[in-house]
Amino acid sequence: MFKILMVQESPCIRNVKTALMLKEKGHQVDGAVTVSKAADRLNLKQHKPYYNEYKIDSYPDLVELGKEYDIVHVHNGPDRLGALAFATGKPVVWDCHDLVSSLEIEDPRGNDLILEVSLYKGADGVVFASPGFADYCATTYGSTKAQPLVSYNLPSRYMLYGKKKKLGEDYIHIVYAGSLSDKPGNHRNFLDEFKELLSLFPNVKLHIYPAVSPVTKKDGIGTKMEKHSLQSYADLEKDFGGRVAFYDPVSPFDLISELSQYDYGWMPFKSQGKFTELFIPNKLYEYTAAGLAIITRKFKTVDLETQGWNNIILYRSLQEIKELQKPEAPTLGFKYFECQYKDYLGLYKRITSRS
Repeated sequence: MFKILMVQESPCIRNVKTALMLKEKGHQVDGAVTVSKAADRLNLKQHKPYYNEYKIDSYPDLVELGKEYDIVHVHNGPDRLGALAFATGKPVVWDCHDLVSSLEIEDPRGNDLILEVSLYKGADGVVFASPGFADYCATTYGSTKAQPLVSYNLPSRYMLYGKKKKLGEDYIHIVYAGSLSDKPGNHRNFLDEFKELLSLFPNVKLHIYPAVSPVTKKDGIGTKMEKHSLQSYADLEKDFGGRVAFYDPVSPFDLISELSQYDYGWMPFKSQGKFTELFIPNKLYEYTAAGLAIITRKFKTVDLETQGWNNIILYRSLQEIKELQKPEAPTLGFKYFECQYKDYLGLYKRITSRS
């Protein structure tokens, strides 16, 4: 068994799912954060992903803490804590959720790219959330110390509670669950997409669940991450009446059950350079686990991942969709995040030279 330190500024759900999986198998899993503890950011309900979770006040303290573990497993972004992990002298795993260099966000000092290359080339083990990220890094940066692991951001088995009864036949019910932005150019600024969908399809009711995080409420909307009220989204209720519904954030452990009452799960992400061609949104697997048909903008890696899926609508423009009808129940099966445990264990054994 391994003694593992999970490191991230504020734990995300992927970090939590990884920790729960490893802890369940008997590993000693602790967390180290520099901004917010997991329970302060996510509604974990009764779940405790770590035996101990440390709030680190100085970077030297993080280095000293890491020296007590067999493996320091660093989740991005940002990537700067990964650079500190090297100073522990312990095997380092870089878990790349989002490839910073593929985002249209530039640091004039080049730190994002420097850190990304350093972690990719220097970490003892590398984990990617998408095969698109893995292929891009292999092409751009070359080889790593160990064969990278692609770990899909599947739902944890702890997230799969009973399903709800489908809503009525009065509308086609489409749900979006996730972060919102009203910043121009942001790939999560969906205001125009929401308006276009509701205008094109008068038989649609749109249900919106903001990202699971503490909420600064104003008209039922706004998240701590965005730090503003997103009042422009609230105006949708005025413009489209009863065909738009906003909900309070839901615990990630309740979300799939909550989503199961709708017809379609929607991923309306706007193109943002290489990033959206390479990523696979968590929602793809969450919507599928909830038994929903999928509507998604067409991106390279998402398109490849969903080849052969039934009840999925891929589009470049919403106007390509000629009509929306009640979908048949999807026949696609799904796997748990925990099905990838042997891959993690194999990676840990390789980088620690354990048999």
